[in-house]
Amino acid sequence: MKHLEFIKDKYGFELLMDAYQFEKNPKLFFISDYHTTNFYEIMFFKKGDGRIEIHDQTIPIQDNSLFFFSPGQPKRCFIKTTSVIGFHLVFQNEFLGHFFSDKLFTYRLQYFHTITKPFHLYLSQHTFSFLSTLLHEVLLEIKDYKKDSEHILRSLLYYMLIRCNREYSLQNDISYSVEGNYKAYEFKKLIETHITKLNKVKEYANLMDVSRVYLNNIVKKQYGITASTMVANRLLLEIKSRLLHTTQDIAEIAYDLNISEPNNLTRFFKSHTGLSPNQFRNSYPFDRNVN
Repeated sequence: MKHLEFIKDKYGFELLMDAYQFEKNPKLFFISDYHTTNFYEIMFFKKGDGRIEIHDQTIPIQDNSLFFFSPGQPKRCFIKTTSVIGFHLVFQNEFLGHFFSDKLFTYRLQYFHTITKPFHLYLSQHTFSFLSTLLHEVLLEIKDYKKDSEHILRSLLYYMLIRCNREYSLQNDISYSVEGNYKAYEFKKLIETHITKLNKVKEYANLMDVSRVYLNNIVKKQYGITASTMVANRLLLEIKSRLLHTTQDIAEIAYDLNISEPNNLTRFFKSHTGLSPNQFRNSYPFDRNVN
């Protein structure tokens, strides 16, 4: 599977964010093979026709829609490039994390690193137009970069991320606060980092030096689900990704994910999806990209 790296010095100086207009060079953004990145992305579609496939979901493009992608998420895009209008906003976590001394900031946003919630957001024409104005400001600031431009760009990005988080949370009836328990966000990040090796809540509790009861309480308060459910959902997503994007057999996947027996993986997967791993794999088209 193709993996795209962020180019930090493409303008002759280091900048950990960038923005583009789709209509200027649409082939640059819409890759029809599954791929991953090491940066965050938001696609803003003012006009668009097509679909985006991410993990095991297929989402149609609509006018005034946004799509959110986190590093490492496999996706591919089938978009009619002749009629698409919009923006592509990309950045690395360090662009905000270093400045705010908060390496978990992106984990506070509801739409990044989501497991069970949508990867997209539909906006009113008014709200989309407002965000488009800010994106034009980003483009102009990058084009005419000055010594203080990084501060302006960071402020614009921060505002857009928070505004999108509010809209996303309202549409999905979840909290838009980014001031929750730091340990809950840390847990979310640790799952993303260690899910291939750690799949038990007690292992994460030990890693964080907290009790299982405390961890479960803060996770349930922050996300509305138990810590074990959060781990199970993320493990399920990882298994699906291996089934769809690799040629590994069940035994190899179980070994890679530190699951004691292939039969345990099969039972876990079937209890959550109603399908065996092979049934799930065979239910998808054969043109999927695999390693």
